[in-house]
Amino acid sequence: MQVRILSIPTNTKVIMENILTLGSPGTGKTHNLVEQINKLIDEGYSPTDITILSHTRVAAREIANRSKAKGVKASTIHAMAYSMAEVIRESVVNYVEVKEFSESIGIPMKGNHGKTDDSLELGDEYLSIYNFARATRCPLQWAYNDKGRPGTSEGFKHFCGNFDHWKKGYGFVDFNDMLDEATASKKEITIPALLIDEAQDLSNSQWKLIEKISKNSKWMLVTGDPDQALFTWGGASSSGMIDWAKRVGAKITELEQSYRVPIAVHDLSRRIITSVKNRYAKDYLPTDKEGEVNKYLTIEHFDFSKLKSALILYRNHALRRPIEEALVRNYKAYTCLNGFKSPMHDKYGMGVKAWMSIIRDKYPDKKDVSRVRSIATPILLKCIASNDLERMKNIPAGQALDVPYHMFEYYRRVDFNAAGDIMLSTIHGAKGMEHDNVIIINGMTQRVMDEAMKNPDPEYQVWYVAVTRTKNTLHIIDGEGVNNPL
Repeated sequence: MQVRILSIPTNTKVIMENILTLGSPGTGKTHNLVEQINKLIDEGYSPTDITILSHTRVAAREIANRSKAKGVKASTIHAMAYSMAEVIRESVVNYVEVKEFSESIGIPMKGNHGKTDDSLELGDEYLSIYNFARATRCPLQWAYNDKGRPGTSEGFKHFCGNFDHWKKGYGFVDFNDMLDEATASKKEITIPALLIDEAQDLSNSQWKLIEKISKNSKWMLVTGDPDQALFTWGGASSSGMIDWAKRVGAKITELEQSYRVPIAVHDLSRRIITSVKNRYAKDYLPTDKEGEVNKYLTIEHFDFSKLKSALILYRNHALRRPIEEALVRNYKAYTCLNGFKSPMHDKYGMGVKAWMSIIRDKYPDKKDVSRVRSIATPILLKCIASNDLERMKNIPAGQALDVPYHMFEYYRRVDFNAAGDIMLSTIHGAKGMEHDNVIIINGMTQRVMDEAMKNPDPEYQVWYVAVTRTKNTLHIIDGEGVNNPL
């Protein structure tokens, strides 16, 4: 692993060992974290003295489980704030309750913010700005002006004031409340060795909490990549890592060798990321593979019939449908990774797969019977009710299953066992993933385009992350319309 060591001048006296590790795509940040944990254990630290904080519980546990000793503590920052704030689960506000609140004050809201970023209602926009202001610790009015002033200024103030009053009245807390309460807590915390993963996605409020919990630490490692900051729209500070390093006089190391990105993709990624202004300048080395970058004018120009395995990325969920239609036309099994169900995993797909299992097996599984019942015709329901397995097996699929007509041929010809070979995801949802064969839908909605015209840097970072998921071949397909950034 190639490592470059740098230093940042500071007037701050170092009272502990602080390290900032910057890792470009595929340079082994997770491997480096595991190595650092093992080094600490070799130096005499107990595993229980070591805490890893990451954005997902799965990521934190993976790092802990790969270390040489059991007992390393793994957590998300959310969970840490939840514990320190001493809140109860019932008091944590959810989007169903927020939607009910918005209806009570007459401001419409979909209440599913985060699942899709298209066609949001005014209440969703107001809440997003409110959360951005809390996360960045900036004035509400400043955030409102910065985010394009949706609705009216009075309407925004009305929403925020009533939202605070509503939370207080019902005893609700949101994540920003938990961060504030945890940061203000008088409880003394001692974490001898603290590791922070994916630090480019931390907000100012989260950095405040980390400052508190690391006060008594003897050793601290922060790792991430400012170039891969994807959540600045939600208040993340891409400069937070560098600012922290300056404050504490941290030693900075750079992981320079990518073990993922081939030469052709590396060239494209550099052209994208060097367009970012006020960027912390760093580079990385590609693998020794040449790789490929192929471009297509439309989805129709790409031959989906030959596609066997791929990671397909799009900027917004609104751009997902044409891809799904192309995959269905070519009888390809696939999986959606961001909470949406593909035809393999909706009730029809699960029911068809269960029916195939029933007619193949001697003794049907209860779960399979339940899934088949949800899409069964009256004829099949009668067989299930009478437990007539032999007759059930002899009913033609068209008579047994109530499947939408336009999907019947798809389910007849698709390979159910290949559902995991083709994966669909937003670019944000694919953070940390990699694949030999990556397909990018080169497009953005008008809403995102309007934001990019005002502040292009976050979009450069999004597309940089997209292209650098590639281990071998990158396909770029222009989406509908003229908003094609690559």
